[in-house]
Amino acid sequence: RPQGTRKASCRGRRAFPSSSAVSRHCARCSSSGMAAIVFDESMLGAVIRMTPPEGEAVEGACFGYDPETNMVLLEQHTGGIETKITLRVLNAAKHEIEVVAPAPATSSNGSAKKLQLPPHDIEAIQTRENRAIQRALDEQRYINPSVTVRAQQIFDSLRKTMPCEWREKSILVLNEISISPPYSPSSCTGKGAALNRVKKVLAGELEKLSL
Repeated sequence: RPQGTRKASCRGRRAFPSSSAVSRHCARCSSSGMAAIVFDESMLGAVIRMTPPEGEAVEGACFGYDPETNMVLLEQHTGGIETKITLRVLNAAKHEIEVVAPAPATSSNGSAKKLQLPPHDIEAIQTRENRAIQRALDEQRYINPSVTVRAQQIFDSLRKTMPCEWREKSILVLNEISISPPYSPSSCTGKGAALNRVKKVLAGELEKLSL
């Protein structure tokens, strides 16, 4: 471990930062039998590394901590043409935590530097939220809880190339061709050139899915 790093678990009695102040309190679990390491106002902005039992470690400035949920708020900066700030909420109980770098130096009057949340366009956020909710609602109508996983996979594959919708347990394609269980080319019913087209596409999708 690099010199100066210390393991810790995030515990404490302070909450996420408010507009008037930013609170931090991260300490090693007392049950570990080791001395507690506390993040307070004097250690504002310390860089920590959080490592889960499985997966990659996450590193960023310890921006805040909620003792009720045991969640840590990390501030991360991403490079590029425009620097962006990402705030991530992680469960301290499910991560091993190391202090990688100390907090920024205190100001001339001895108080720690106050970090502030970046400004957000509330209207833009609400628009994105409404759009995401609407997309989820739109996609929901394409999910049929009454059919098997195999049937849903076939439906999803067909919908990539042709308009489809559920009619009970049958798939209606192009608003004129019906595919009934067991969803094979022979179970397609309809008229005209569209029938042969759907049969051909269905046979190809079944082959891709190995069904």
